[in-house]
Amino acid sequence: MLRLLILLECDECRETWTAVPAADRAHAHAWDEEIQNLEYEAEQTGWSIYRSDHICNVCVMEGKAEQEGA
Repeated sequence: MLRLLILLECDECRETWTAVPAADRAHAHAWDEEIQNLEYEAEQTGWSIYRSDHICNVCVMEGKAEQEGA
C-alpha cells in the first residue's frame, strides 16, 4: 500500500491543513479526487480556496476584520 501525505498550505501565514489518505488507488485521477476532497474539507472549516490561492480560516477572519475596521 502507498500512503501520501498531502499538505494544504496557507499562502499568507503558512499554516497547514494535513491529510493522509489511504492509498490503495493506482490512478492519478484518484489522487486528484483526494486533493479536491481535502480542499472541500478545508473550505468547510473556513478556508478560502480560489484557483491556486489557499487562505486559512484565521487569515480569512483577520482579513474580514480589517475590511470592517477600515
